[in-house]
Amino acid sequence: MLEEMPSELFSEWVAYHQTSPWGDDWMQTSFICAVASNLLASKRSELVDLDHYVPKFGSDAKKPRRRVGIGEDEAAMAAAYGDG
Repeated sequence: MLEEMPSELFSEWVAYHQTSPWGDDWMQTSFICAVASNLLASKRSELVDLDHYVPKFGSDAKKPRRRVGIGEDEAAMAAAYGDG
């Protein structure tokens, strides 16, 4: 594909991906679900992590989820999707 694509077009796609990233649909959906779930939580113990709704497959399914603080979630989302 790169042999057929001019470098200008490839540069445009790279720039577009930087402004509107795609590809991590599970994490984006999980983020929306976690925010909605956390808004409805009546107790702090009911809060879920941002990756709570991402399905785990294979060896990842057997690993226990690590509980992280809210500040860590916000920092991870800012790093992944921008501070904006």
